[in-house]
Amino acid sequence: MPEWNEYPSSYIDPASRGINVIQMLVEGINAPEHIIVDQPWRRPLCTDWEDLPYVPDLDGILGIKMRETIPMQKQDEYMLRILLDHINQGRVWPDAIGERIYLAVERKKMEDPKELWVLYNLAGLFWRVNGENIHALECLRRGMD
Repeated sequence: MPEWNEYPSSYIDPASRGINVIQMLVEGINAPEHIIVDQPWRRPLCTDWEDLPYVPDLDGILGIKMRETIPMQKQDEYMLRILLDHINQGRVWPDAIGERIYLAVERKKMEDPKELWVLYNLAGLFWRVNGENIHALECLRRGMD
């Protein structure tokens, strides 16, 4: 049997539920897919956007409960292609997608906060690909709220 950290993670693309993530990252920020958004690119730190107290259904899970004492630093290379395919048919830098997520969240916070969960989940994928799994967990926690 493989070790627990050898299993690939999974991601359910919101498009499978009829949610157009590409539209959020393109039209939602008024930046065509083939245009590189301004630099320096900001990363989508979900903890900067929203404080989140204890979430009973999630925070009792051992792996989440101990996220700060045993943070896992592991890049999820398997998910990289899935992240990249959200913009310009995959011809994009991962950090450029991070900037698009950042811009989309900033706009949705003011215009349509009920759709933030989609962007928080996408931000979680961004952080998993980059190996910053404590940030991924924080984004996913906010996406479930």
